[in-house]
Amino acid sequence: MTRVTIICQLYSGLEIVLKSQSWTHTGSPAFYNFIKIINQNDKFSSDIFLLATKKIKGPKKIKLKGIKNKVHICSGPGISKSKNTFLNKLSFFRGKLIQAFIIFKNLSPTDVFYIDRDNILIGFFVLLFTKKKVVFRMLGITQSFYLHLVQKKKLFSFLLKWVFQHKNSYFICTNDGSYSSKIASIYGPKKFMLMFNGVNFMKKSDYESKKKQYKIIYPARFEQSKGHIDIINFFKYYKNRNSFKVTFIGGGSLLNFSKKLVTDFELESNIEFIEATEHQTIMTLLKNSDLFLSVNSDGSIGNNVLEASSLGIPIITLFHPGCDKSDLKNFRIISSLSNLRNELTFELNNFLRSQSYRYQMSKDSFCFAKENIQNWDDRIHKELHFLTGLNKKQ
Repeated sequence: MTRVTIICQLYSGLEIVLKSQSWTHTGSPAFYNFIKIINQNDKFSSDIFLLATKKIKGPKKIKLKGIKNKVHICSGPGISKSKNTFLNKLSFFRGKLIQAFIIFKNLSPTDVFYIDRDNILIGFFVLLFTKKKVVFRMLGITQSFYLHLVQKKKLFSFLLKWVFQHKNSYFICTNDGSYSSKIASIYGPKKFMLMFNGVNFMKKSDYESKKKQYKIIYPARFEQSKGHIDIINFFKYYKNRNSFKVTFIGGGSLLNFSKKLVTDFELESNIEFIEATEHQTIMTLLKNSDLFLSVNSDGSIGNNVLEASSLGIPIITLFHPGCDKSDLKNFRIISSLSNLRNELTFELNNFLRSQSYRYQMSKDSFCFAKENIQNWDDRIHKELHFLTGLNKKQ
């Protein structure tokens, strides 16, 4: 049996899980499916530590339906309010060190650590104080991570390089159209496993003929990198905006500001908001949409793009400089946010004008899914096979 210790950030989706007392799908599909499937596999045992960013009250261990063992909840140190950047970083480092000690104190015998991207620092402590293999689940490689690894010379850059080059560190990374493929080429397949995420269904939607109003969908957190503000500003000036209804799905720091902009620009009939919800509800909305639009500057092929592709929904996505262009050949591309107005106008006008163009976009989208996407069971079992292999090396 392979014993795995899973360490993950307590993100907003997991807070919903804790309230429901059941392992339900909200937030990251990669972690949801990994934890669900590893708990169904008798060849593995797992301990789960969820790390909060803020101080929280309540039990330190809880039982969740669908999880074999109790889940550890580690309170965070709270967010430093100092205006001094160095003190804020010191506070963050101290907080992670405290959480690492809590994990070590409550640690059961383990063979492999499986740690999310937000807890690289916890992984650093594990590599420093133990001789265990550590697998980092990177999701994608952000520009900040990429620059720290290849260019920057700050303290965190040296720490990150040490982690990536350590003999006991390994990486499972999502090919999400970010800098993942560039980093994968540097570290090689023995250390760096790169795959598209999974989708549990692949059924081509029937693409309808001309409508009075087409539904555009974009599920993503309201953060600066996701581009909601750019889309809102675009529709303020787009002449054919009444031919479309945009649905934004998600929560985040810019949600209220985005709502205010829509009201100020009198776009309520063109743009609607649905806050963070269960994954199944998002899938229902996705199935009923006509066009998927993403201007996520963190990556061109997020999991929501894969899900839209599996349904044959036409996709327009923002090009990312780290992305392999061959991965985007089935989608319509916005080359940069500075060209958003002209290029999105061109694509939306073609979409409106021609049924054959809409059909071709749908056909191209579904073709990508057939060529690249696997279901979540197959995707996660490849990860489990990878973990088993590492355990045998020890």
